[in-house]
Amino acid sequence: FVASVNRGMAAAGGRDVVLLNSDTEVPHRWIERLAGHAYSAPRIGTVTPFSNNATICSWPTVAGGPLPPGKTVAEMDAAFLAANRGRQVDLPTAVGFCMYVRRDCLDLVGGFDEATFGRGYGEENDFCLRATAAGWRHMLACDTFVFHAGETSFGKDSPERARAWDLLTARYPHYAATVARHVEADAAAPARFAATAAFFRRASEPTILVVTHALGGGTDRHIDDVQAAVGNRANFLRLEPRPGGMALSVPGMPGHPELVVAADRLDALVALFESCGVDRVHVHHWLGYEASLRHLLDRLALPFDVTIHDFFSICPQINLLPTPTSRYCGEPDAATCNACIAGRPQHGATNITDWRTRHAWLLHEAERVICPSVDARDRIARYAPHARLMAVPHEPVPHTSWNVHGCSPVPGEPLRIGMLGVIAQHKGLDSLAAAIEAADPREFEFVVIGSCDPKLPRHLRHRVRETGPYAEADLPRLIADARLHAVWFPATWPETYSYTLSAAVDAGLPIVAPALGAFPERLTGRPLTWLVQPTRDGPTLLATFAAVRSAVTTARGAASAPRVADPTCFYSDVYLAPVQTRRTQAKAGPTSLRRPPVTSVLVLPDRYAGGGITPCGHIRLVQPFDAMAAMHRDTLVQVVDLEAALTRDADALVCQRHVVSDLAAGERLIDHCRRHGMKLIYDLDDDLVSIPATHPEAERLTALAAVVTRFIEAADSVWAATPELARRLAGIRADVELIRNVHDDRIWRDACHRPTATRQQPVRIVYMGTATHDEELDFLEPIAESLHQKFGRQVRFDVVGVASRPHLSRCFNRVVPEGGPTTQSYPGFVDWFRRQEWDLAVSPLVDGPFNRCKSAIKLLDYAALGLPVVASHHAEYATAFGSGHGVQLVANTIEAWTETLSRLIADPEARHRQGERIHDHYQRHHLLAKHPELVRGPLCRALERSSEQQAA
Repeated sequence: FVASVNRGMAAAGGRDVVLLNSDTEVPHRWIERLAGHAYSAPRIGTVTPFSNNATICSWPTVAGGPLPPGKTVAEMDAAFLAANRGRQVDLPTAVGFCMYVRRDCLDLVGGFDEATFGRGYGEENDFCLRATAAGWRHMLACDTFVFHAGETSFGKDSPERARAWDLLTARYPHYAATVARHVEADAAAPARFAATAAFFRRASEPTILVVTHALGGGTDRHIDDVQAAVGNRANFLRLEPRPGGMALSVPGMPGHPELVVAADRLDALVALFESCGVDRVHVHHWLGYEASLRHLLDRLALPFDVTIHDFFSICPQINLLPTPTSRYCGEPDAATCNACIAGRPQHGATNITDWRTRHAWLLHEAERVICPSVDARDRIARYAPHARLMAVPHEPVPHTSWNVHGCSPVPGEPLRIGMLGVIAQHKGLDSLAAAIEAADPREFEFVVIGSCDPKLPRHLRHRVRETGPYAEADLPRLIADARLHAVWFPATWPETYSYTLSAAVDAGLPIVAPALGAFPERLTGRPLTWLVQPTRDGPTLLATFAAVRSAVTTARGAASAPRVADPTCFYSDVYLAPVQTRRTQAKAGPTSLRRPPVTSVLVLPDRYAGGGITPCGHIRLVQPFDAMAAMHRDTLVQVVDLEAALTRDADALVCQRHVVSDLAAGERLIDHCRRHGMKLIYDLDDDLVSIPATHPEAERLTALAAVVTRFIEAADSVWAATPELARRLAGIRADVELIRNVHDDRIWRDACHRPTATRQQPVRIVYMGTATHDEELDFLEPIAESLHQKFGRQVRFDVVGVASRPHLSRCFNRVVPEGGPTTQSYPGFVDWFRRQEWDLAVSPLVDGPFNRCKSAIKLLDYAALGLPVVASHHAEYATAFGSGHGVQLVANTIEAWTETLSRLIADPEARHRQGERIHDHYQRHHLLAKHPELVRGPLCRALERSSEQQAA
């Protein structure tokens, strides 16, 4: 064979040579491209194209693979050319199935070694290694694809190949390591991925991007099932989070190289998806993506679906369990949820309102929110009533009857109860332990087809048989081999589906399952099936198992009943229906949230530089609008940042303070509202137009005053926190509407610890202030010093905030909230604040035009704890808590403050009485529940007023 090759190359005279196997198929103008690569540099000796079967030159991996179903070599080559025109990668050796050899290299190195590799295989590698030693290079032509059937001359494991490998490695000891390094480095991976992207982009089938976590489990099983049901009618890409980035893979091409893109390279990721011609996105899970997923979907501007696999969108505990060993929480009120989050923080959550607000957009904007059970759909609907929810089982229900084989134990044999899968804590591990502890092993035997994770207590392990991890396809056999009498599902959370339940049903065994989640709807009407409340009470569990024994004994064989069937396979029949064949252009216009007769509102709150919502943003916008949406199902509210606001359309946009940092950005937002007919509402709680020179941030705020003025002028409606602020703005806007500050009772509920008269000293006094409250702290310092001299260690003066003062005088004690600065999360701060135990609070306010516009929000915080308060004479303070409602308003003199505080320090009974009065007044007048129309009324008036103006 090698001799004939040498003769052929010699017969070519002075021309270049191409060696081409007989089992290949070449595309149009392939040889011109190989020649172009060969002469792109002086010392390139050989060039090899990509192929489906060419070891280190294979696609999609070095293992190669068949062509995608229905695709021709010409189509494949066109994708490689479109993606990689002119691109080449160095190789350690050419691959002989299709090998372009330059004549000058051949003349210098000589022909193939006929004596050593006479029958073929290995001769081209030997040639290339000799050429490399002579200074020649070998290239992969990334823009050319040649089909190679392969294995026709020598089988993969033929002795000829083994002999040739031994000869090569003996002659070139470094060869194996060189090839291994090349494969590990995989310099051709970007070219492989680029070709795949071009193939997807040019294909007639749509391309769907699957977004999911990297944890496997049932989510992965479902994703695989969807792709199997769709088959070759669509191409799929898969995105998973990685430490510091995201990984993109091609699940339909096993072994295809994945690309990992850094989290901060969103532009590159968007460009990559556009190069792949992605038509639609399917979000299966967003754990690990933080805010990047919203930015990514906004940039792609594509329709997307969401599948619910658990309750991550409504609870950071994911499974609605306060702890892994807890039972289902029952989805309590916000205050209880916040306490749960504080006790077990997960995934960066600080409070439930912020968590649900952060994820609501995904549910509201998805074209379809696919829930695998009616139970899951109905639970999500309580929190996202305007989402396009649909219940679609993961698997079709066949047209068969329930057939259950009630096989009872023989006399003297224990009832064998099986559990399927990994029995983790949320899957009922503690219930299993309780049942084993209470059971007589002569009556009940427990088998876990799978494993317990974590392990059972040591003294119980011998009482259960674990078969260990299994492949999905082996589960039916393992169930049969275990000779079970019943299957038990001890899960403690409302599961959204359960693939192992499908296996138990298919096995025809009696089933004990929780009356929770998807189990009731999937099992109702099934014979020999028990739906029970989850419990860890051993005797209660054994009573159920005794009933199972009695029933299967009585049944004496098979039992059947009609079954409600739904044989439609949504994913093979319906799933692709809304997917456009090809995205010819970006989606026109912004994402619209308008859904008449629902009123849609974008809430753009004030934020810190790091993106966190400020307390003002929470108090005045986020919480009132969230409460309104929860109370009125005809309102859809979505909290956005500036970037998201500019890519969305709704009936109204409500923003505040410094949501933009310059006039140009302000004009963009104002213009966006006008172009799309959104009513713009602007909210202020401080006079940010006239900044006093003495203000600690006078320079920054003065620079922003023009932006504030522009919003006041341009808005359809302007809201102010106090009457004085409204009067100050009257020169710009005469129709400013008053929206007072109140507390959201969902996070402030039960905050009061009611300081008692018998509490031991020291008496703790608290002052809270932001970084701009230096004047107040200066005012308090001589007062605190005087109290220190008078009472010594009997009084402790705590300062919360005022971060601009890194060092406080000896009379102050700095108190830092748990988890860092108070700026990170207002609801998180509230949770910390309501757990503190102070006896007295102070709220000085230095008089001046700026401060006269301030609200009494600090007094509300103190009143929530039932604290007696000493405060400066201030109109808003008097309005909120005057007329004997607990707050002691005093003149701004050291003497008046010292005297009033000294009297309260010395009289615990007086403190207690005043705290009772202020808290009672607070409960009756300053909670959001007492003002249900706080923002709804002004919002409706703004929309009606604008409609009237348009009609006129």
